[in-house]
Amino acid sequence: SHTFEGTHGLEEFLVRADFPRHQLIVKCMGPDGLLVEKGIKERAHLEYVIKRFQDLKTGDEITIESDLRAHASPTRQKNIKAVAEILAQRIASRCPACNKSGFGRRSWKRGLFCSDCGGFNEEAIRSEYLNCPSCEYRHEGKVINASIEARHCIFCNP
Repeated sequence: SHTFEGTHGLEEFLVRADFPRHQLIVKCMGPDGLLVEKGIKERAHLEYVIKRFQDLKTGDEITIESDLRAHASPTRQKNIKAVAEILAQRIASRCPACNKSGFGRRSWKRGLFCSDCGGFNEEAIRSEYLNCPSCEYRHEGKVINASIEARHCIFCNP
């Protein structure tokens, strides 16, 4: 979000907010409480709301922020779609022990040696653990890293 007194910095904010592809919300304090306009997707509408709120506001500031409701934010739609696909895959994945759905990555196996100094880094991710939420069956899954590079080592690069 960005707070304005006038329109200084508005253009830069609109570029960062990816307007008009992403919709906006405009807010300010009015004589009877908070004034809010959501779903702004056209420049003329934005300018109209800013002008109207400047005439009605009781404080010094008008706040403009991204409208993060799913239908107003294509980026959020993309993220929701990706998470929904992961969830669908997880539901479809069966446990090899009890055959119930939901088998998948629940945690990480940590701890790797540095390929340069040989130091052991406790927090570095080695592999994934696959778990069943029903029967607690667990096995080590795909190895993510066999060692870590010096640039990620807590000893070589503190």
